[in-house]
Amino acid sequence: MTQLAIKKANRKSADDALIPLINIVFLLLIFFMVAGSIQPSIPVDINHPVAANINNPIKPLTVQIVLTKNNDIYWNDEAMPLEKLKRTMTNNTPSNINLHVDLQVKAIELEPILNVIRAHKITNINLITQQQGQS
Repeated sequence: MTQLAIKKANRKSADDALIPLINIVFLLLIFFMVAGSIQPSIPVDINHPVAANINNPIKPLTVQIVLTKNNDIYWNDEAMPLEKLKRTMTNNTPSNINLHVDLQVKAIELEPILNVIRAHKITNINLITQQQGQS
């Protein structure tokens, strides 16, 4: 009777076989979190203009300025009028800007924002476009 009790105690449970599987799942999760590219999001749906050649991928920068087709201006996730944008840029002058402009915006409507950027002597501006053939 004592031998039977000893054999049961030495047997591995089925749960022990799951430990390597759990370890692999966590390692894969960590790998994809580190290797994945996380892009900053913009607060509104915007139709970017099309560029024939895109040689530089979007770089995650600290500041996103968005101009929608309705001429609404966003600084990162905050909607603001042009005067508040001027004050915000005076208080927090960024070194780099991602500029998202809707396809339907005319150049003359973009000029006030470019003047504000010019006034703060910011030279690193990325105009975000979409690759030709993508929607």
